[in-house]
Amino acid sequence: MGVSRGTIYYNKVVRMKRYKKKTDTIVLEEIKAILADRPSYGYKRVTALINRIRKANSLPVYSKKRVLRVMQINGLTLKHKNPRREHHKTGKIITLHSNTRWCSDGFEIHCFNGEKVYVAFTLDCCDRECISYVASKDPLAARNIQDLTVQSVAHRFPKTLKTERQIQYLSDRGLIYRSKETIKIGRQLDLKSCFTAAYSPHQMVWQKLL
Repeated sequence: MGVSRGTIYYNKVVRMKRYKKKTDTIVLEEIKAILADRPSYGYKRVTALINRIRKANSLPVYSKKRVLRVMQINGLTLKHKNPRREHHKTGKIITLHSNTRWCSDGFEIHCFNGEKVYVAFTLDCCDRECISYVASKDPLAARNIQDLTVQSVAHRFPKTLKTERQIQYLSDRGLIYRSKETIKIGRQLDLKSCFTAAYSPHQMVWQKLL
């Protein structure tokens, strides 16, 4: 009939989606002991704390993948929160009027002596002027971005130290931008924090403005 014999074979063995080990019960108890005190921890932090205890007792450590697998099987992983987008998505970064949308990003400068300089800047999406910037020899923290927003507003509005109307402040989803204190200071300056979609490198501000 011109049909391969492999097409008529039927595999009666039901394969499990996730494999299990006999020692997974021990791993599960150690995970629950950590989550009892720190329920907001993800699998990476849980793995670090468990391995710290096991190293102190001269026991073999676990890999992050194993801890993640056990947590996923038992429903102990953190639920992802999808932030609600409050601004209308247009797909365009450039604006027709100044002081409508500002954008910010960071980069590193590698020096000849092996040191690094970490820089973050604020651009106007209309005229692409670099409004202000901050630089540090240490990796940028949330306080550096907070100083950057204050400096940007002070440069554009030196008399009032506050924007004339609400300005969108667009950035990636870095923790230094999503910090509660950073968003709070931005609101006090009348800057509305906006973030690009997760896992969307084509929406990065730096590529859009070049």
